[in-house]
Amino acid sequence: MKKWRRICIGATLAAFCGFLFSPHRGYTHEPITTNVRFNKEIIRIFERNCLGCHAPGQIKADIPLGTYPEARPWAKAIKEEILEKRMPPYQAVKGYGHFQRDYGLTQREIDLIVSWVEGGAPKGDDKDLPNRDSSDDSWMLGKPDLVLQPQDETKVGAEMDETRCFPLPSGLKEDRWVSGIEFRPGDGTVVHDATVIVVPSDKAATACKPGTGESAAERLAYWAPGTEPVKFPAGVARALPAGSTLALRISYRGAGEDTNDRSRVALFFSKENPTRQLHGVTVNAPAVTVPAAIEDFRVKASYVLAAPAAAVGVRPLLYPLAASVEVSAHRPDGTIEVLAWVKHRRWPWEPAFLMKNPVPLPKGTRLEITAYINNSADNPGNPHDPPKAVRLNGALCDLYFAAE
Repeated sequence: MKKWRRICIGATLAAFCGFLFSPHRGYTHEPITTNVRFNKEIIRIFERNCLGCHAPGQIKADIPLGTYPEARPWAKAIKEEILEKRMPPYQAVKGYGHFQRDYGLTQREIDLIVSWVEGGAPKGDDKDLPNRDSSDDSWMLGKPDLVLQPQDETKVGAEMDETRCFPLPSGLKEDRWVSGIEFRPGDGTVVHDATVIVVPSDKAATACKPGTGESAAERLAYWAPGTEPVKFPAGVARALPAGSTLALRISYRGAGEDTNDRSRVALFFSKENPTRQLHGVTVNAPAVTVPAAIEDFRVKASYVLAAPAAAVGVRPLLYPLAASVEVSAHRPDGTIEVLAWVKHRRWPWEPAFLMKNPVPLPKGTRLEITAYINNSADNPGNPHDPPKAVRLNGALCDLYFAAE
């Protein structure tokens, strides 16, 4: 009941803020005391960090932030969300690992948003708005070498909540090396997340069989709203054997009315053979029972490198009850390096964190994964009310390495 009281109070506050700052009420009652403007600084921050979800055509379109009239009613709620680090979701703690993207705001971006809200949330001049080409259908990574999509559209019902799998034969006559991959939803309002799995030619008939794609060795990419295309470091690529099939697994959430989806996957191939091949390993948590009402139950697992490699990325697979996860490298010489520490996550958005530069790890390095589970009523992600004991024994983290 405690969780539901908190949810109701939050909903009431959100409704009050929506009324108080409705675009139909006008904003002249709040004095403008800041030089930060929505049309100049704030919209650009939102484009980089928020509009992958909070824009028309996206799954969080019910809270749009793409224009001033849309965003202004949410101004004070936005400030609270970013200061409490609930948004953007699934952030890596700064200072622990260096990533292509950590899914968090910079301190300057936070300061600008706070200044904008506290200074009256002014609009600014329309001439300062960024240029947008809504007709642009180009891929972020450039021209693909291969684009695959289901043969037919999928009907997504208004209340649909299920996962569908689509086998996508590659048609490749020879082995290729994948250096990048980009997913594009057909209807972003209903595509909750997607996973791309590599299936060898001799197993193509079972590409969508339950259990396929449960390890990082099989998964090629994961997409959720707001995530960016996967681009591997220079000289690193993932093998895609001739005749292989991609299994595209999409989780759908109905948007209140029937619609159709036909999503696409774009592959980008290396122009020459890579110097190092990408490998994926899934580390499973030990089978444990998490008692009810506990806030900081620790779960640990590890993986030891049998040969030298370089860490390319990590993807913590946090349970709905997890509060944080840390991945650290314990080298044979006794040095310890934290590769990633992820907190404030919003399950089930679980993107991979790709390193800016691969981290060299010698043979015998122990990769240690430590997660803390919050199985109390204070965890808004807890599916049980009241909390009850939960058995855990699944995947804890995906590790990605580059090796010769």
